[in-house]
Amino acid sequence: MVKATHLDSLVPMASAGTPADRDEQHREGAPRSRSENGDVVPSSSGYGPRGEPGDAADVHGIPAAEFTPRVAAAIADIMTELDRCRADLSLAREREDHLRDLADGHPYLPLLGRRALLRDLRKVLERAAAAATSNAFIWISLLNGEDIRRIHGHAAARAAMLKVAETLAGGLRASDLLGSLGAYDFGIVLTLAESGAAEEKAARLVSSMEAEPLAWQGVGIALDLAFGLYVPRQGEDPAAVADAADVDLRHRIASAGHGATLS
Repeated sequence: MVKATHLDSLVPMASAGTPADRDEQHREGAPRSRSENGDVVPSSSGYGPRGEPGDAADVHGIPAAEFTPRVAAAIADIMTELDRCRADLSLAREREDHLRDLADGHPYLPLLGRRALLRDLRKVLERAAAAATSNAFIWISLLNGEDIRRIHGHAAARAAMLKVAETLAGGLRASDLLGSLGAYDFGIVLTLAESGAAEEKAARLVSSMEAEPLAWQGVGIALDLAFGLYVPRQGEDPAAVADAADVDLRHRIASAGHGATLS
């Protein structure tokens, strides 16, 4: 067995023997590495027993002969910079998620904001068109919300809004959507519902809230609510659907003799 102290010492031996002898000598001149007992063995992969680059090795596509200390240092700097970029990207994505949550939610109610509600309504309408099902959009308004704020203060108005939000959420199915439409208004997407069922549901929700005044600092504050509804047609824009429910709400308010609230 041939012994050697370094891979560089392994070079092809000239021979004047037969072609077979010369082939054997060529194989003996191939890149080699040391076995565990110290013998030199050919290294067809270009890597030694511990994974060190041999004569035929490459690192990230760079031949071992070109993998100088300066190249190694440059690659280390690049990998460090990549790690920093990954960390920055992760922080940016977390901030994006946080800002999206702020944009989608209501400032103080545990509800979707108008934009998020209409965005999700679009998805419901698309699924309904594909499955040929019906949905309803209900607009519910706390008509005396501004009166509560003016007479009892902003905190009382917030408490009234929270009471309405919690009551509505408790009366809906998991498949339904609930969100704020701004001011003292709420929007409900009632999935898989015809006009008659939506009318009955909205009337029941409004009646239950009006029947139980808000308890505020020893005073019972009555809640005055109204609703409007609209059953979307295929292909309608979500904003147009909400506007149609708002128009129905105003017609109902006018019919009930609350014209002063339409300003």
